[in-house]
Amino acid sequence: MRSKVLNHNNKNMLTQEVLNIDEYNGKTLNASITTWKDKWTYRDAVGNNSTQSGIWRKHKNFIWKDRVNASTGAYNTTITPTSNYFNWGTGTPTNNKWQNISEITKYTHWSLPVEVSDINNNFTSSKMSDNFSKVVASGNARYSEMYYSGAEYVASGNTFEGEIEGANYKTSTKTHTGEYAIKLTNSSQKGFRITGSVGRDHNDLSKDFRPGTYKVSVWIYNGIKLSNQIDLMVNGVAKKPSEKVYADSGWALFNYYITLNPNSNTDVYLKNKGYRYGIYLDDFRMHPISTSINSYVYDQETDELLYILDNNNIGTLYCYDQAGRLCSTYKELVNKNYFKTYLKAGGKNRYKYKRISKNSFRTGFKVVEKNRYKYKGISENKSCECKFGKGSSNSYNQY
Repeated sequence: MRSKVLNHNNKNMLTQEVLNIDEYNGKTLNASITTWKDKWTYRDAVGNNSTQSGIWRKHKNFIWKDRVNASTGAYNTTITPTSNYFNWGTGTPTNNKWQNISEITKYTHWSLPVEVSDINNNFTSSKMSDNFSKVVASGNARYSEMYYSGAEYVASGNTFEGEIEGANYKTSTKTHTGEYAIKLTNSSQKGFRITGSVGRDHNDLSKDFRPGTYKVSVWIYNGIKLSNQIDLMVNGVAKKPSEKVYADSGWALFNYYITLNPNSNTDVYLKNKGYRYGIYLDDFRMHPISTSINSYVYDQETDELLYILDNNNIGTLYCYDQAGRLCSTYKELVNKNYFKTYLKAGGKNRYKYKRISKNSFRTGFKVVEKNRYKYKGISENKSCECKFGKGSSNSYNQY
């Protein structure tokens, strides 16, 4: 694909812009270029890469950066569609005043960008699940450096979607969020396992990871009692948590900080040291310490968003009525006095309700305000439900 201005035989999409020039009296005020590419490497749910051609998508964005004439307010250089400052055949500038400010580095097969880099090699990415229909994690990290699993979606065999192993231990008996978690019953099982290679430095993008410090976070049921029964294994070496947050629901958040060394391979997983009754784990994450990440949990039946886990892996719960309208929001807060957490109602949508019974939340949830709808011509009361999942240790009474 090249510009038809250069040759009318060139293939071009009629409505897709490649060059934009703002000018005044023939002088250039601003200029930008968008390049396109038809050969892309796709990464599937278990981490396999495949390259395909034939579909043109946006690739790089360039802007012209030049000295400005003080009297005219325009650039010293005048840009036209026929200027030879850019090689349209290779999609690369021939003049260093064209600066590459962003690049889409990864798409899904359905043309959704899932990794973008900026001029300083900083990345933003999104991880998707359920056949790439839902965003389950997003953050300012490379696609292959950011991981999340709530044990909700299995890609194949022992691998969860998101390239994390441990699906063989999936359970619905106890969950922190959603419908599922994992349960490790012996020391040979590897929970939420991540493997990959580490590059030589921050600029080496040929490997899965860049070297540096990474944060690993996981929720553990009965974490107060089992604190000494679980290890994070990093290349065969046991790591202890640097931080612990205990929740009234019985779950505990363990945070670890690990170092990935240059030109090495890494193997990270959680291990039950020998607690014979089994250890439940949920909402596992791993990402560079310098980045922020949010993760998302959905209702398996309705696809409604149930939880958002923030950069600290602390949750916000969303409750809906039977019409699918958001009726209350609960925020998981840290009790600094007891190093515990609970969910407290935050933003509330206010609607008129008719005859509502008292709602009560326990074991980690605190309700502050009740809502109900009044439907015209319908006498049936609609309930505001908070769905915690099959095995959640949190409970509720419906309206």
